[in-house]
Amino acid sequence: MRIVEVLVAMLVAGTAVAGEPTADELVVFSSDARVEVDAAGNVIDVREDPALPAEIGQALDANVRGWKFDPPVRDGVAVGGVTYVRLGACAAPVEGGGYRLAFQYDGNGPLKLNFGAPRYPLEAMKAGVEGDFEVTYRVEPDGTAKVEAIEGSRRELRYFKASLEKWIETLAHEPELVGGQAVATRLSVPVEFNLVDRGERAPQQDHQELSSCQAALGKAADQDRTVALDSPFKRLAAN
Repeated sequence: MRIVEVLVAMLVAGTAVAGEPTADELVVFSSDARVEVDAAGNVIDVREDPALPAEIGQALDANVRGWKFDPPVRDGVAVGGVTYVRLGACAAPVEGGGYRLAFQYDGNGPLKLNFGAPRYPLEAMKAGVEGDFEVTYRVEPDGTAKVEAIEGSRRELRYFKASLEKWIETLAHEPELVGGQAVATRLSVPVEFNLVDRGERAPQQDHQELSSCQAALGKAADQDRTVALDSPFKRLAAN
């Protein structure tokens, strides 16, 4: 989780900020939260990152508790469970001092416990080969992961396939729970290999940060971004 240090000194909703940045500076961060949903689709518990400043955590909690999900169904009966949501957020300066804080839903699914990027194969590096792929993988109930499909140019894939598969297999997750039981979930992630900046596609993160800031400034509506391809928890649009 990437938390900007200035948040430690920040109070929410128009209060003064110690060491305020310039008027046009936007403080952007992202965070995950464990969300428990009951059989009616209501959020009944939110556990945010304990590293968040208390005021930020309280604001996140209040925001997520207002959500509603289409709950999962088991044997024809709706049941509760646990999913993990990713939120982008932006603290925007307001006239007269202080900040306005807004959150943007960026998807839900299993919680990724470790990060990093796939190794750039030496053979591809020597040949000057770059690649752009979409990797679909399955998170098992025990949290392990395995590649199901890799989309991209077949010509470049032969250089990167082994590295992508090995990388995915190193990932650990906290799986979603349905009726108290861990379930498998499929995810998709874009990966770009280039000889300047490699790893998970940077432009996607740039877009998320911009969207979050626009939301904080009242310039963009909340937008869903699906992290998991088949999460049993579907967030319902706000009324």
